[in-house]
Amino acid sequence: MFESVNRRILELKARQERVSEKIRMWNDAASELEVRLKEKAAAETDLKRAKQKVASLQGVSPRNLVASVLGNKFDALRMADDEISEANRIFEAAAAKVRRLEADVLGLKQDCEAFPRVQEDLAEAISAKEKLMRQTAAADDINAWDSRIVEMKSRLKELTEAVGAGKVAQEHLQDVVESLDSAAGWGVWDMLGGGLLATAVKHSRLDDAKDHAQRAGHACRRFAKELGDVNMHVSSSLEIDGFVKFADYFFDNLFTDWAVQSKIGNALEQAKLQASEVDALLLKLEAEQASISVQIKTLLQDKAQYIAAY
Repeated sequence: MFESVNRRILELKARQERVSEKIRMWNDAASELEVRLKEKAAAETDLKRAKQKVASLQGVSPRNLVASVLGNKFDALRMADDEISEANRIFEAAAAKVRRLEADVLGLKQDCEAFPRVQEDLAEAISAKEKLMRQTAAADDINAWDSRIVEMKSRLKELTEAVGAGKVAQEHLQDVVESLDSAAGWGVWDMLGGGLLATAVKHSRLDDAKDHAQRAGHACRRFAKELGDVNMHVSSSLEIDGFVKFADYFFDNLFTDWAVQSKIGNALEQAKLQASEVDALLLKLEAEQASISVQIKTLLQDKAQYIAAY
């Protein structure tokens, strides 16, 4: 029942391994080529310097006239010519290595281009075998794999949505912090006699903070909802209600009276605390997101291996 498809899978796996080896060789050759190109550039620089030295010695200058009178110009030229010969030898050797590696990289790259097609053919062969296996007792095992994969993908989708909402909240909270921080600075100048300019800029920054706070409040409420959807599987000690309270109370009521400078500082500290809490939650969500992604990849690989070996 499986003879033909098993033979096809074995052939494709062998081809996959050969192409994978080509990819490893291509990576190695590309890395070495990068090193050799640097060596070639350095050798070319040395060769140019040596040629410039000879040109300088052959030119007309007071220094060269003195050397001619003293009789040591010929020796200097001979030594410079020797330097050119050595520099040229090193450059040519480096250039030859580069040419060889460029040819290797090009050839290996062409071999590697077959990899996606091999992967597709192997996936098709395994899929064909899976259909045959579903007509046997192995169907229960395959269904169990599929159920687990669907479950993990659903979890990943929820986490991705929560992370997206968290990043939006994080961005708006950072805007609040920056606006309040600026307002605090201008407020100090205002108290020290900064005049109308300081007062105007301070209130402008507070208006910005209020605008950002309204956006942050909405974003925090959405983030709280998404955290509820993932059931807080990040094992966080933070309470979801904290986001709602921060949005409904702090954001809606705190920006009514800015007569006292300390109130700006208090608002800034609370905004920083909220931003820090969002950052902590995001780190945990992203950690689980990465873990789930790896688990899904592993499940798919294990399922494929199970089908191929059946």
